[in-house]
Amino acid sequence: MTPVSWPRVLLSGMIAGIVVNSSEYLLDSFVFVKQWEEAIKTLNKPYFSLTTIIASLQILGFAAGIITLRRYAAKSGSKKLLPTALFGWVLTYVPLCVALIALKLIPIPLAAIVAASGLVELAGGASLGCWIYEEIRAAAVRAASGPELQEYVSD
Repeated sequence: MTPVSWPRVLLSGMIAGIVVNSSEYLLDSFVFVKQWEEAIKTLNKPYFSLTTIIASLQILGFAAGIITLRRYAAKSGSKKLLPTALFGWVLTYVPLCVALIALKLIPIPLAAIVAASGLVELAGGASLGCWIYEEIRAAAVRAASGPELQEYVSD
């Protein structure tokens, strides 16, 4: 097992989270806005709003990105990308959706949309985050190789 570089994990995980959060925002604010509004109306709770739900999902997006990249860093290798994204999804989106259904906060079809879109978003975010993680690792190796080897490493 390779040592985990936490600064690289946090940076690449946050970038993966930005990808997840951007797509979550677009989906929840424009594509599935009617479903969310109906779910909020059925709750009949004044403190629930679409804004608070989107903000909560943004926190989840960053957590999912960091958890996924932490797993990738521990099991480093490009062949581990999809299982790593699935791992992050199981630890973040699945418990969220199960809890939302169990507490009867959102209907099952909306939870299924959240779960399915979360898997796709996390896979996309993880691919970018893993690429950035590897690029930072390669840059660190190039920097550590010394100036006399720079011409051979950079090609």
